[in-house]
Amino acid sequence: MDEFQDTNYAQFKLLRLLAGRQANLTVVGDDDQSIYKFRGAAISNILNFGKTYKKAKKIVLTQNYRSTQVILDAARRLIKHNDPDRLEVRAKINKQLKANSVAPNKRVEHKHFDRVTSEADWVSQTIKEKFNSNKFKYSDFAILVRSNAEAEPFFTGAQHALYPAPVSGGGGLYVRPEVQLAVSFLRSIGDLADSLALFQLAISPIYQLNPLDLQKLNTFAKRRNYTLHHVFTHLEHGGEEYEVLDDLKPEARATVKKIMADIDYYLDFAKERTTGEVLYKFLKRSGYLEKLTRESSADNDNRLNSLAQFFAKVREFKDVAEIDRVAEFVKYLNILKRGWR
Repeated sequence: MDEFQDTNYAQFKLLRLLAGRQANLTVVGDDDQSIYKFRGAAISNILNFGKTYKKAKKIVLTQNYRSTQVILDAARRLIKHNDPDRLEVRAKINKQLKANSVAPNKRVEHKHFDRVTSEADWVSQTIKEKFNSNKFKYSDFAILVRSNAEAEPFFTGAQHALYPAPVSGGGGLYVRPEVQLAVSFLRSIGDLADSLALFQLAISPIYQLNPLDLQKLNTFAKRRNYTLHHVFTHLEHGGEEYEVLDDLKPEARATVKKIMADIDYYLDFAKERTTGEVLYKFLKRSGYLEKLTRESSADNDNRLNSLAQFFAKVREFKDVAEIDRVAEFVKYLNILKRGWR
């Protein structure tokens, strides 16, 4: 059994029953990586394994292929603050890791920030400065985060610093602007009450609704407890209530009218079509796909690759769904979103 440090009492009890008297059992774990006590994990399972199975042979893995020795030594200095309640002390073994890679002997630095956005801005600015020194390429840098949701501030910081930042990992796909555009479109027609999705769609590169006018419309909707879709629909013929929006620019009104006409078109189109068909129609009819393929660049290639990955998610849904329609896919997205964090 792998990740043995994360097992609970009941799991270890079951494992002992399965192993039986022969005790034909192999477990792999590291008490220093035990972080799931709040889920019921019992670190005592690995700490006391030698007492339960007195003839167990211990094999200590100390060769590390991920980090440099400087990082490993810094991590060891921190983790040893948990002594003497560690397997290394209790079992009298040596868990000091040795790096397989050789790198410059630089110190590990700790930076403290008041909020995550400050940290993200510092990271982005530092990467930008090092790139501008002509000593580094953007591909020389990687930002590691614990969960996919934590990647978004750093991706936003990269956008503000105007440098490319491809995102890898499951949920990281969904912070890409081109994927957010696709998701906003699908949510806007799959759930007419989703004002955030319609807001993002309206301000996207496809419609480019003036941000100030869009904020006026959004504020109006919130104060009256309306959905943004309702406000967009009634903007031209909403009566006296809508007179407070008379200062909206004519271009903004025309854009809102265009958005609602498109949504009506796709709602009708989506009645008998799959999610993939509807999304492809939107990306093609809007000219977005043509723009990405016509204007060849590394960033556009990344955008196309991200969209291809998202279409793979759409196909996965089609394979498991009883009926593949946009509204059902939106519900599926909501379930996926819980796992991104």
